[in-house]
Parts: sequence; C-alpha cells; structure tokens
Amino acid sequence: SISFHSIRPKRLPAATKSSRPLNALFRQPTRFFAEAAEASSEPKQSEAKNAEPKARRKGQTVEENRYMGGPVHSLRVKNHADIYTNTSSVTNHTSTDVGLYYQIDSETLSKIPPSINKCLSGELELTGRYVLLRETSLSLVSELRNIEGNKGNIFTICGRQGCGKSAALHYVCQYARENDWLLIAIRGSDFNYDVQSSIVPSTINDGIFDQPVYTSHWFGVWAQSEKDSLKKIKLKSDYHGIDWQGLKNETLYDLAKLGAQDSTQAPVLLYKFVEELSNATEVRVAIVIDDMNVWDHNSEFSHPQTFKRIPSHNLALVDAFSRFQLNAPKNGVSVLSYTWSGSLRNISKHIRAAKNNHTIQIPTFSDNELRTALSHYNVSNAMHTPLDENLLYRIKGLTGSVPRDVQNVALLY
Repeated sequence: SISFHSIRPKRLPAATKSSRPLNALFRQPTRFFAEAAEASSEPKQSEAKNAEPKARRKGQTVEENRYMGGPVHSLRVKNHADIYTNTSSVTNHTSTDVGLYYQIDSETLSKIPPSINKCLSGELELTGRYVLLRETSLSLVSELRNIEGNKGNIFTICGRQGCGKSAALHYVCQYARENDWLLIAIRGSDFNYDVQSSIVPSTINDGIFDQPVYTSHWFGVWAQSEKDSLKKIKLKSDYHGIDWQGLKNETLYDLAKLGAQDSTQAPVLLYKFVEELSNATEVRVAIVIDDMNVWDHNSEFSHPQTFKRIPSHNLALVDAFSRFQLNAPKNGVSVLSYTWSGSLRNISKHIRAAKNNHTIQIPTFSDNELRTALSHYNVSNAMHTPLDENLLYRIKGLTGSVPRDVQNVALLY
C-alpha cells in the first residue's frame, strides 16, 4: 500500500550572515543599522545603543526610542503636532487624526497574533510602534463601529504589493482587541503549511486532505488567545459520536480544548468550530485573513501517487475557513486582503461570489502622506538627510509613493 503522507520539497539551507542579499537587510532595517553602529562605535557606546533593542525584543516597554534616535512620544506630539497625534486608542480616533502618526499601545500590540504583527515588524521596530493613520483604515473601522448595520458583511481589501493592506488589517485587529471581539487573524500562508509535514485524505470530505496535528496546534492557539470569548459561546450543533474525554461539552472553548488535546478528532471538530463561529451571537466575531492570494495557488504538499502539487483549497484548514470568503459571521465581519499581483480573475471571482461584500482599495501615499512619513523618519533619525522638496520628489520618483518602498529608500538618506 502507498502511504498518503505528503512529500514536501526540501528547503535550501538558510543563507549565512555574510551572504544575505541586500533586500534581506531592508526587511530587517533595525538589525542592519545596529550592526553598522556596533562596527563603528566604541564598546561602551555600542552597549548603550543596543540596550533598548534587546529590551524591545524581550517585549519590555521603553520610554524613549534611542535605537534609531528621536524624542519621547510626549515631545513628538508637542513639537511636531503636524506629524503626531496623542490619541493611541483606535476606538477614539477621529477624522482629525487622519494623516498623523499614532503610537500603538504596547498591551494592545501584544494581543495581536504574531503573523499579523510580523507584516508591520519593520515599521514598528524602526521608530517605536508608530503607524500612520490613513483615511481608508479609519473608514474601515467606522464600519465596524456601526456593526448593527454591518453584521454579516465582508470587507475585501485590495491594492498593489506594499501599499498598506496589512496595515489596514492590523488596524482592524487593534479595534477588535480594544473592544473585546473574538478575533481569528491569520495570513493565508499560515494554513497551507504544516509543522509536521504530514496530511491524510479526509474521511468526511472527498478530495480534501486533513491536517490532524497542525489543526490540533491551531485549536491550542485559539483556546489560549480567545479563551474568554470562546467560553461565552454556547454550542449549538449536533455532536453525536464525539468523545469529549471528560470535557463539559457546553461552550466553544470546550470544543477548542478537545481539538487541542486530540488530533484524531481535530479534523472533524474543525468544521464544527467554523460553523459555531459563523452562528455565534454571544460575542462579536472578526475573521481577518491577510494575503488571501496564497489560497488560489498550490500548497507545498505533493500527492504520493501522482506527485502533483496539491492545491491549497484542498487542505482542510483552508477549505473550512474558505466559508468566510462567501459568508461573514452572523454577528461580525470578515476582512480579507488580496494583492493585485495575484490573479485578477480569481480575485474578481471571489468578490462576485461573496455575499454582502464591500471592496476597499488601498492607494499609495498621497503627497501629504509621503511628506509626513519622511518627516517622521527624520524626527526618528532613521533618515538623516534634511527633507526638502527636491528630496521629496526624488523619493516619490524612486518609490512611486508605495509605503513599503518609501521606508526602504528613506533609510538610504
């Protein structure tokens, strides 16, 4: 007999530190400048400069951003009111805060899933948890504030790569955390990967491959991060034939705990979990998925008989959560992002199929946003060349005002 465990392509060994490409350094700007500072400074000065990033990596709160330089937050707001706002809470943001940088509360940031934080890690580490509030982000959260009129809606975020889609989704996650929503936030690539590199044919869905151990892992993640909200949701589906192994069989938390401790039942419980989330009325539910394009491509798994790559949509985690591409939770929203570099045909297909869909396009920086961003990097000593009109339009020409590219290029000046 042939084993149905998948065959994953071997990964190339990680590049050595000396052979890292230049764009890898751009993805880790703080580390790049830390190395440069350490190489050119006296030992005592180097230790002082590296004290804060070490504390930040440990998750400790710091009062002053000395890593890249720049004043404390109160002085930024006082001396640069045209760049910074003192309102850190997403819930309290208004139109007067649009176009200004705000500092994300460290406690709120710690409650956002790591894969969502990772998308903004360069920006957050560079100058100390500062993010530019854009009009599209505030408009999106304004829709969530009016949840009674928007329950069951899907918000599709589109735009070119690096334009700020992940920042908009991160803003939604901040709002969800501040207002005690149940938050399931992932990147598309989180589900078509498997820590055990093993999948098996599903016994309940033809053509689908279960990910038993990896599904069990995700149940553990949700049981820990969403414990309070899950305990409020009463189970409504039929669970005949499920071995609860001593658990109460009362709330969605019980289901998540069972899935976390029993990988053999996890694939069946996965679809029940999604169904319960969809029908929950006890709490607000936000399903946030970044980089949805990944689900339209093949996974890393190969079929052991045909050796063809298995489509991502044929993996159980992707298949189960694809429900939220078509229907949002009844007492919440789905917020999904697609990159234009992906297949426009597939993106259009998903948008047409989705019920109660609202498409939001994320633009590149306006001239005012570009000027504010570069001024922020100046204040933070991430960019050392004084900003003038010539430099502004030079960077605009080099980057096309794409936020991610603006950050990378600004570090060169």
